[in-house]
Amino acid sequence: MRILLDQVYGAENFISNVVWIGSGSSKVRFSRGGLDYMLIYAKDKKQAPQWWEPKDNAQDILNFVAKQKEKQVTIDEAELALKKFLKVNQDKYAAGLASYASIDSQWRVFTTASIVNSLDRPNLKYDITDPATGVVYPHPDKGWTLSKSTYQALYDKGMIVFAGNRPRKKYFLEDNMTQKPQPIVQESRSKAHSQLEKIIGKNNFRYSKNVSVLKKWFNIVSGNQKDVTIMDFFAGSGSTGQAVLEMNAEDQGTRQVVLMTNNEQDIATTVTLPRLRNIISGDWVSGKQRPLLGLLEIDESLLKVEEN
Repeated sequence: MRILLDQVYGAENFISNVVWIGSGSSKVRFSRGGLDYMLIYAKDKKQAPQWWEPKDNAQDILNFVAKQKEKQVTIDEAELALKKFLKVNQDKYAAGLASYASIDSQWRVFTTASIVNSLDRPNLKYDITDPATGVVYPHPDKGWTLSKSTYQALYDKGMIVFAGNRPRKKYFLEDNMTQKPQPIVQESRSKAHSQLEKIIGKNNFRYSKNVSVLKKWFNIVSGNQKDVTIMDFFAGSGSTGQAVLEMNAEDQGTRQVVLMTNNEQDIATTVTLPRLRNIISGDWVSGKQRPLLGLLEIDESLLKVEEN
């Protein structure tokens, strides 16, 4: 597949091979399998947007601190509570996120990072004085990472703290809520079939995709744009259509989706179309759900099977 797509899009436009680790089978002699691959290309890699995704659980930290502020505790008390909260939930937070354990006078959550240079920079060698204490910090052997003017501008903005034997730069969590995505997905595909049954009832389609995974990667590869067109040449059960409808409902986007299928084994008429109709109307077999097109009427002319 990679060789074929290199010929279609150009090897220079290949971006990533995302590995989807789903449920494997134990009824094998060697490997359980359960791997799928999403090969991602751009029409023009140079024009493709950068990829970002929200940091898992980052909002939980901001919410926790906001509740401490509502309790009218002191900042020192709130910071101590935050450190305990992060320790108790250490399995939930990556090391980088767990480092956001400090609160400034404006109730902003922050971490700090070294401004010591790892490369020798003679023009960045200057001593720094802490105005509050008068302590002078000699420049490190290879200099700082900041020019004197940049350092002063950051200090004036309250972005420099003096901790230990070095000044350090502040990084606020609210300004660092995203991260670069890893090209790995770990989610069982069984969830997708379970949801499909809730929407249209019992069916023979066993290869539906997880809507949550599709939504995540549609957002990532589109640079979180809300007005893109998403086309699926192998529509299958219609997971792509549901994903786009849910995304628009969640962020008031105007994305469009085009689904195509050859209707093999009547999949379009027995699975894809019933799923889309039920998703749009909210009439799931398992019970009433929120309609995903609000008060708009369903245009059945857009939900049809064209015979060859």
